[in-house]
Amino acid sequence: MKQNLRPYDRVVRFILGIFFIWVGIAIFEHPAARIVSVIFGFFMLWECATSFCWLYWHLGQRTATEPLRRETNDTLTLIMIQLIMAYVWLTSGWNKLTDPEFVRGMSKTLERFAGENPFGYYKSFLTTYAMPNAETFGHLVVWGEIASGAALVVGAITLVYTTEKQFGRLAYVTSSLGLAGGAFLNAMFYFAAGWMSPSTHGLNLVMFLVQIILLQAWLSRFLPRRTSS
Repeated sequence: MKQNLRPYDRVVRFILGIFFIWVGIAIFEHPAARIVSVIFGFFMLWECATSFCWLYWHLGQRTATEPLRRETNDTLTLIMIQLIMAYVWLTSGWNKLTDPEFVRGMSKTLERFAGENPFGYYKSFLTTYAMPNAETFGHLVVWGEIASGAALVVGAITLVYTTEKQFGRLAYVTSSLGLAGGAFLNAMFYFAAGWMSPSTHGLNLVMFLVQIILLQAWLSRFLPRRTSS
């Protein structure tokens, strides 16, 4: 096993290791989240100590002097952003799933969203279709967030750990579906509650744009390109 991490990479892993251990102990409340975070933190510290990263080795960086190809490095950056989006959707969906009041209180939530909503067409949608079927919409939100997050995780893992010939199509399709679903949810949340606070407005707008950019990036690689004759 040859060392394939530069001193800079080892420092980054040391910082990440300490950070994830601290987050798992001091911030996360769910036992599973704590365990995963602490294990990942110790894994980062192990990579720092051994100066070896199996992922880099898998992607072609066999020695510290042999850097990743620029295209591979760009892909890893996009995948990390995608995993951040996945984390947001999975934690949000899980919190709603474990809160029995979320679905039961959806009718009152939708009523607040419709209150002084400046988007007349969306206010009409909330009062005409969503509020009479509040619990159904509540379940759709919960499982939509979980499904989007899960698709993003599966797509990211498949993109990293398999070859183009094996599961390239599956990776791009799964990632694209997760991103499209997440962007759709953000758009719905923006029209429903974006007017209520600057933070809700900004968060949904930023998440929507990030997912659209990622979606464009994966589709540009997945869809066949026309060749000029």
